[in-house]
Amino acid sequence: MPTSSSKQAAANNLPISASSSWLVHLTAALIAGCFITITFASFAYLFLTSVGSEEIAQLQEPSDERELLITLLGFIALTGSASWFANQFARRRLIDDSGAGAERELRNAINTIPAIVWSTSPDGNNDFHNQRLLAYTGVDAATALGMGWVDMLHPEDLERHVAAWRDAVATGTAFECESRLKRSDGQYRWFLARAEPLRDPSGRVVRWYGTNVDIDDRRRAEEALRRSDAYLAEAQKLSRTGSAVWNLATGEVVCSDEFYSIFGFAPRSRLSVEMILQRTHPDDATFVRRELARAVAEVGQIDLEHRLLMEDGSVKHVHLVAHSTRDAQERCELVGAVMDVTARTKAYAALEASECRYRHLFDHMPVALGQLDLGEMAGLFAELRASGVTDLDAHFDAHPDLLTFCQGSLVITAANGNLIRLLGGTDEGAIIGRSALGGLLGSSDTIRRSLVSCFRMETSFQDETKIETIDGRRIDVLFTSSITSSGPDRDTGVLGLIDISQRIRAEEGLRRVQADYAHSARVSTLGQLTASIAHEINQPLAAIATHGEAGLRWLDNATPDLDEVRKSTRQVIANAHRASDIVGRIRAMAVRREQPHEVLAFDTLLRETILFLRHEAQSRGVTIIHRNNADNLAVRADRVQLQQVVVNLIMNSIQAMADSEADRRRITINTTPDGMAALLCHFDDSGPGIRPEHLPRLFESFFTTKCDGMGIGLPICRSIIEAHGGSMSAENGGAEGGARFILRLPTDVSSAN
Repeated sequence: MPTSSSKQAAANNLPISASSSWLVHLTAALIAGCFITITFASFAYLFLTSVGSEEIAQLQEPSDERELLITLLGFIALTGSASWFANQFARRRLIDDSGAGAERELRNAINTIPAIVWSTSPDGNNDFHNQRLLAYTGVDAATALGMGWVDMLHPEDLERHVAAWRDAVATGTAFECESRLKRSDGQYRWFLARAEPLRDPSGRVVRWYGTNVDIDDRRRAEEALRRSDAYLAEAQKLSRTGSAVWNLATGEVVCSDEFYSIFGFAPRSRLSVEMILQRTHPDDATFVRRELARAVAEVGQIDLEHRLLMEDGSVKHVHLVAHSTRDAQERCELVGAVMDVTARTKAYAALEASECRYRHLFDHMPVALGQLDLGEMAGLFAELRASGVTDLDAHFDAHPDLLTFCQGSLVITAANGNLIRLLGGTDEGAIIGRSALGGLLGSSDTIRRSLVSCFRMETSFQDETKIETIDGRRIDVLFTSSITSSGPDRDTGVLGLIDISQRIRAEEGLRRVQADYAHSARVSTLGQLTASIAHEINQPLAAIATHGEAGLRWLDNATPDLDEVRKSTRQVIANAHRASDIVGRIRAMAVRREQPHEVLAFDTLLRETILFLRHEAQSRGVTIIHRNNADNLAVRADRVQLQQVVVNLIMNSIQAMADSEADRRRITINTTPDGMAALLCHFDDSGPGIRPEHLPRLFESFFTTKCDGMGIGLPICRSIIEAHGGSMSAENGGAEGGARFILRLPTDVSSAN
């Protein structure tokens, strides 16, 4: 361990001073001079005592010459010794002054060196440091002694640095470590610490001398360079791009890692241009070599794509870009980059094949197809969305000119043969550039709905409409439009038209047949209800007769009671209207004419129909129970057709219960809401129900379980309900234990009250 004096010297950052050194030397010189003088005096005394007494006596006699001789000898001895000691002192002083100057020079040099300089005892404790350490860290000199420097290290580097230093001290090997030291302002900077041991002739370590050099800027530069290299390597890896430089003078080729990967060479292997060119596909080799030679000869640029034939037989497609440069000595270098475009090339090939398939399908599909340019409309819709428009339908109401503009913005850019023929054109030129909507559909609502669908970013739209062809025909078509492009632009679409004129005519014919069947069914039902009809008509007629006779009697009195006559007359009129209504309903059921749809209170229609069938039910011993749970529910329908459905279902139930016990013949009709926009009506009877094997075929035309049935009643009923947007089904296990028929109809919410 260092002594306290040496520690104090190190703390003052100075060696033992030169002034204290020459004082010690002067003291030693004076002591030596006194010793020599005494010795010389003793020698003189011995000399004098060696002569005889006579001589002594003679000498003891006072004599000026003797005194002078003794004085002279003493002076000579003293002067000589003083001169010798003065000479020695002068020489020593000169040496000390020279050493102090050299030490000052060394101290100044150590403090001026742009590094932290330090030394330690053999056990590794710091006993010296230059002013750089104190200036950088801001600590006092005493704190830095011993192991005080440990507190200056960054916490993340502390353990590693101390372990490395202790290992060096223990093994006597050179020390080197990079770590961060805390600056006086609290910031940390990187330093490279190095130390070497000083050994005595026996090899024992007597001291350690070391330096700490600030490498923070270098570290940052190296880190930035590493990041840059890493980013470049990663970018090349991601983009499948390799780079290389070919020095023509030396033949040296320097490549990036990705270049090795693309060409299939071992990383960091030594390459030549010939080795690289041997990877070129034989069919492309001549072309590539020629372009390479041209670029070198003309100091030009290469930009080409070619193939590589790999060792495993696979083929890669690469894009080569390079240019040559020459320096002042006309030495040429070729700098280039190679991108692996195999995936892109395959994708392009697949895209071309897909386009060919698409074009083939487009041209040969048995559907009239046209390609639409939606670019202008897509831009307009984007502006509308950006301005806050969310309801295009309402926006069209406020800006009718916008609808006209949109009609003309959808332009046909390609058409297949079927579209040309359907529209009456002679060739594709007659169709391309034509407005797909305004020129074909006129002012049809289909235009508006299709534009709203597109604005909502729906991928497809379909509607049945009429179009006007180029040659003036109007035909029924199924109009479809699809957006084929993805992403925010959505600027390409496909128009499809299918001629459905024959289907429309067939459907119209079918509707006529169904109307005929429905009419026949109604007439047949009326035939079955002849007795009930007669009974219903007879009641108001009988009432008319009764009230008419009563009125006559009141008139025949001596004093006619006019008030009673008026009452009887009103009853006659009311029953006449009642009879007229019954006849009107019967006539409506019998007449072959479509009735306009009107808003009907569904339960009111049920009550009227039940009243109409009351006599028929009573005559068969059947009780009809009507449970009204939907007073405010209305439907938009054809009154006669809905009455036909209700009559058919009630009559079927009455006939099905013919063999049931008289007191158990019941029909329950229950109406309930079904959500916010529909109603359900259950017709339950107490009959035997429907045989399970008959359920799947119950609504088939001409399927019947009656001996005298035609099998058209239930199919007609279902078609009527479906034509009104509803549904009809049947099942067993109703409320009365027999069959259950279920009607579901959409309600007219706006007119419910």
